[in-house]
Amino acid sequence: MHRNYFLFKKQVSNLKEQLQSALIVNCFSYRKDELIIECQNQEHYFLRINVQAHLPYILLDRAHKIRDPRIQIFEKIGKSRLKDIKIIPFDKKVYIQTEEYTLLCVFYGANQNIYLVKPDGTIETSFKKDKKKESEHSPDEERKQFSASDFQALEKPESDQFIAEFFKQNVGGYNNLLIRELCFRNNLNSEAPLKDIHEKEWLEIKRDVLAFDREIDTDRCILYEHATGIPILSLLSLKHLDPVYVPSEYADLNKAWGRFVYLHHQKHKVQQKLLKCRAFIEKRLDYLHKTLIKISDFSDLEEKKKLSEMKGYLLQTFSHEIRRGDRQVTLNNLYSEKGEEILIKLDPGLSVQENAARYFSKYKNIDKMKTELISKKDTYRDELNYWKNVYEDSKKIDSLKKVEKLEEILTQKRIWQKGISNKKSVVLDKASFNRLLLDNKWEILIGKNSGNNDLLTFKFAHKYDYWLHAQGVPGSHVIIHQSDKNIDPPMSIIEKTASIAAYFSAAKTSSTVPVNYTKVKYVRKPRKAQPGTVIISHSKTLFVEPKKYL
Repeated sequence: MHRNYFLFKKQVSNLKEQLQSALIVNCFSYRKDELIIECQNQEHYFLRINVQAHLPYILLDRAHKIRDPRIQIFEKIGKSRLKDIKIIPFDKKVYIQTEEYTLLCVFYGANQNIYLVKPDGTIETSFKKDKKKESEHSPDEERKQFSASDFQALEKPESDQFIAEFFKQNVGGYNNLLIRELCFRNNLNSEAPLKDIHEKEWLEIKRDVLAFDREIDTDRCILYEHATGIPILSLLSLKHLDPVYVPSEYADLNKAWGRFVYLHHQKHKVQQKLLKCRAFIEKRLDYLHKTLIKISDFSDLEEKKKLSEMKGYLLQTFSHEIRRGDRQVTLNNLYSEKGEEILIKLDPGLSVQENAARYFSKYKNIDKMKTELISKKDTYRDELNYWKNVYEDSKKIDSLKKVEKLEEILTQKRIWQKGISNKKSVVLDKASFNRLLLDNKWEILIGKNSGNNDLLTFKFAHKYDYWLHAQGVPGSHVIIHQSDKNIDPPMSIIEKTASIAAYFSAAKTSSTVPVNYTKVKYVRKPRKAQPGTVIISHSKTLFVEPKKYL
């Protein structure tokens, strides 16, 4: 109802009393679609006029300091006095009359704008760039619509016109919100034709139209707030609204409208930010889903090993027909009953025998590859579930603070490169680090860099978790997360994790790497030490082969 005629009518009436003969000090704008008339009466005021399509308003605030750059507008009305403020009946056109000029504020239609009108009635200039030519602005005429009292004498039309359409065209000030409320109270469908309404129902509609008029004329207004949705401002009790809307009554329309505009801006900002966050999460979910499908497609390693070895044998068999430097070759498949042709890709820098050897060794360590694929699937599946939960939780976000926390999570997980995050507001969870599952039970967390190592060890890990690091070389801090502090991981898990720590270190290319491990509670940071630097005690050392598992 914030765009309803009755709301503007009551506000104009209130402003007329407060600003009668006020001196216009200045007229300026500092943000899109809002004009501010600085005026002074007994007090110093800002009359704020917004002609934005989805949020028009006319509000009175106490003057305050504005640091943003101001754009001076309508300088000819400066130092003049306000003579009158009026609104066209059943129309959202407000006239602010000064001693010489008039401001015409158009709050509806395709060309919402504010015009500076000369004494002879012609338009001198406009607040926003006007698509129409000045000559195209026709003189205002009162819209021929029924008032609530006039409506009482109206006979029920026998036509196919819908109830909603009839009220919009013929009853002054009725918009969708008022029509929904009227139909709800009378148990009618707004899309029902007028001819289907009984006489008794028509009399009840007349009664409610008159009751609405009396209620609108009272000094109260109601602001309906919603936890996640846009608020609703009304001069009428809205019984058709869902119970999730919480009503607050105001005796001051200007105060209620100001609160509504603030909430609307906040909710709109939250919704815009949420849409952007969800788009990034959806993109990540899509990537993880496709990756899991791809991993599943490559899970049949035994068949792939047979195919790769067959290509090697074919290259050896037809080596005399293949020229060095070829990038691919098509050969008859001697190992197939059909004898179909098979395309084999080659490395042009290698000989035929070397290319054959490459195919023989491609799936040599098949058991290791199977283990890595299982670990990858578990890791990606775990991350997929994490982002699904984050996405569902985002539907409950109802404040700017919460959506900014979500933005912080996306930035830290590098899902959204928003910029450098504020260290004081770092949000830590498992997705802040590289991670994987071993044996479908033990969660392994891996630091991404020196700063991330510190966060993992000293901010996130529990004191009874296991901590691992390659000995004597730079590398990632690696944590074996324990869900139960009384259950230690088996040695097989510690050895696998040590291989991971070796891989995520400067010694990853070595055949054997010493890796230290201890409890997190025995890891401390020296005073003024560089990020990632620690001192450990009660440690043991394993010699392992670096393995990625990720």
